[in-house]
Amino acid sequence: MIWRLFSVRLSFGPDKFELVFGSVEMDDLESLRLALDRERLKFERQKLATEVRHRRQESRRPRPAFWKDLLSNPLALAIVGGFITLMTSIVSSTYTSSQNREAEKMRAAYARDSARDSLAADLIKKFVEGPSREAVRENLKFLVDAGLVPTYANEIRAYLQANPDAAPQVAFRGGITGVDDAVPVERLSKSDPMATLAQSVGRLASANGQELCTAFLVAPRVIAAAGHCILNSQEKTMKFLIGGREINAMVVSREFTTLGKKNYAVLNLTDAPSLPFLKLAKRAPSMGEHLSILMFRGSAKQLAVRSDDCRVSAIESETFVHGCDTGPGSSGAPIISEMGEVIGVHNGRKNQGASDAGGWATRADALPIY
Repeated sequence: MIWRLFSVRLSFGPDKFELVFGSVEMDDLESLRLALDRERLKFERQKLATEVRHRRQESRRPRPAFWKDLLSNPLALAIVGGFITLMTSIVSSTYTSSQNREAEKMRAAYARDSARDSLAADLIKKFVEGPSREAVRENLKFLVDAGLVPTYANEIRAYLQANPDAAPQVAFRGGITGVDDAVPVERLSKSDPMATLAQSVGRLASANGQELCTAFLVAPRVIAAAGHCILNSQEKTMKFLIGGREINAMVVSREFTTLGKKNYAVLNLTDAPSLPFLKLAKRAPSMGEHLSILMFRGSAKQLAVRSDDCRVSAIESETFVHGCDTGPGSSGAPIISEMGEVIGVHNGRKNQGASDAGGWATRADALPIY
């Protein structure tokens, strides 16, 4: 029996494709199988050639940049983003710590400078409370020379140089209201009437030489002072210091009850100092009358006050109130009218706790001296 089978022949080529149907005998089956194998191998070669050609074309194309590949990779983006975040945090933390340290240094420096300036200001405030301009100037010079007020040293030095006759005063201290108006008598012109009147003004001291108050000549052998300058009412012998001399003085009369009342002392000298004496006014002071005062205050330098504030502000039967700058040691100082007469004897401040209280004085026309 002869088997007849249908056969199919495939033919491939670059430009052709054939499908041929036919029939073969069994004897031809092996030949057909071989033909199919050849065709398959041919097909495989053509497929491989096509793949090689395609890969060559791919290899000739420009490859994308590395960063583009990186940006197209989600994992790479996550890693890069995390790294950037970490570095930003580190840099920010370092910068913040540095700024905090600098801020702490600035705060510490500011606190140190503030404390130093505050201390310097307190020292200046305390040192300008001296009893006289000379004392204040010496105090300020000491602060500058000792280097205790470096912040204000140049300004203080310039002020002292530009104002040889002035010294700052603060508020009210010891009989001084505002700026101290006292001027050393030695700096007055010889033709100034105050310089002549000052020759009659000296200091009253206790028998042991303790300087107490101001006193002045009212006659060749008679001096007047404040009653409270005689510390012991039983004490009868005092000393009067004037013109480089020390003269014994005997208490003749004294009256002192309380501040605001008549307050005076009269003493006789054992020797006449050959100096002029002051004339006592026999009239009452006038409201608003301009005054001047000659005194000693905390030092051997004689001071004169002559300012717009130095005037009568209130009048009573035996006393009056004035606005002249005074100070410790000025009790007993003569208060002089514009006519050159003694209108009163300074007794003390009306109220030590008030800056505008003014000073008490016993009226000259109430003194038992004729």
